[in-house]
Amino acid sequence: MCSVRSVTKKQAGKASAKKPAKKEAKASDPPARRPSREFSTARDMFRNGNFVAAASVLESIVRKEPGNFEALIFLASCYSFQGRYDEAVKCHEAAVDADPSDAQRWHNLASDLLNLGDLERAEKAMKEAIKLDGKRGFSHYGLARIFARRGEHDEALSILKRAVELQPELKENLSDQPDFAALAGDNRFKELLGLKKDEFDYPFFERGET
Repeated sequence: MCSVRSVTKKQAGKASAKKPAKKEAKASDPPARRPSREFSTARDMFRNGNFVAAASVLESIVRKEPGNFEALIFLASCYSFQGRYDEAVKCHEAAVDADPSDAQRWHNLASDLLNLGDLERAEKAMKEAIKLDGKRGFSHYGLARIFARRGEHDEALSILKRAVELQPELKENLSDQPDFAALAGDNRFKELLGLKKDEFDYPFFERGET
């Protein structure tokens, strides 16, 4: 479903190469895309938790408009919420191929590769997101999840500390993330949570979850 025809940089820049750049909008500039009625319908379905129906509408949009990457990325979210991670990954890969300079697209790809369990490719994609924008705390957070799941706790804690430094509000998500359950007894993790060494507060352990 996510086979999207890529537009090369040479093709994209062909119009602008003919004339010197001007400050005013040129006739060759594409108009800003407005959400269609179909897209709005899909968005409402998604908000109501009807991910299957939303995906069906978005698939129709992408078939008709292969260059509509807003719909394609939204479709990936619908697939992800259904646990269809392999299909979500294909959508993200198409989006990244179209614009490899977009850090968010790399983050999205890494997140669903992590959901799929492909830790090696997830690490590469998340590092690419951080390379493009090193101040993205939630991308560091995602990378820490990858290392924690792989059992590389020292590396996970180091990256996680950086994530919280960049985005202090991420601290609120630490105790809800099952990938960090194995870090709960580490004093460095407790420090990130704002706990003292003898304190213990990790809901996944309290509920007997791992």
